[in-house]
Amino acid sequence: CIWQPCTDFGTDVAIARCFASNTYRLAPLGSYTDVRDVVQRFSVYPRRTLQTEFDECRQCLFLYDEEYCNAQCGQPTNVPYLHWPAGQLCGTCMFAGNRMHEMTEGETRSVKACVYQAIRESRDPWQACNDTALREGGAASDDLFNGVATHYLSECPGRAFPQSGAVCVPNLHARLDFPLQVLSRMSAKNDTVWDDQLECLNAQCQLVPKRVCYEKLSLFLFTLNMSDSFGRLVATRWGNPLPTVGGGFLVFDQHMAERGVT
Repeated sequence: CIWQPCTDFGTDVAIARCFASNTYRLAPLGSYTDVRDVVQRFSVYPRRTLQTEFDECRQCLFLYDEEYCNAQCGQPTNVPYLHWPAGQLCGTCMFAGNRMHEMTEGETRSVKACVYQAIRESRDPWQACNDTALREGGAASDDLFNGVATHYLSECPGRAFPQSGAVCVPNLHARLDFPLQVLSRMSAKNDTVWDDQLECLNAQCQLVPKRVCYEKLSLFLFTLNMSDSFGRLVATRWGNPLPTVGGGFLVFDQHMAERGVT
């Protein structure tokens, strides 16, 4: 979060009120893009656009692929599950919950504006914006802002943390603790919020199943001087301290400027 100097408020009353509290300006939560600056989206069916009843749509998605469920579910909406919490200095996932996808853009802007104002005034947004959450989102603030429970802060392996910050990733440990909010083929099959299709955040900053997250392209068995045991590949270690050579593998310390070059 960005620290807001009290002298920037202009009037004496506002400055005095500012000095009575700790004032931050919360940057908006946005959709997280992959290494190609593309938002990864997933197909869901919000309650507000269902053609029939929630249970009928869920039952169809449980049995059939989604293209056969338009009569029960209507047209799908593409939504992001990965969210960018305004950089590494402002880590909150409170808006990342699926219930936020049930709201229109106008309702979402109203709720977020209330939360940002509450934080600027050093108030608890869960208490200060409960009435707004009920009016705009049809749910209490504890339920609407449950992204802090359904998501957790992680790091994209393909991006430098100081530049890109953290990312709000679906928390698979919470998949059984929350009822269905928006419907999808993925969730209807298991009656959970998430399933194992969202196990891994790969090097392209995309959510994928664990089985396809990383594939071993080749295997090099290095000797202690980092020469390949079987071929002619010679590598050099850089850093202070140098990366550790183990039994055919290298050990890097992520807190050090260590690297290996072939």
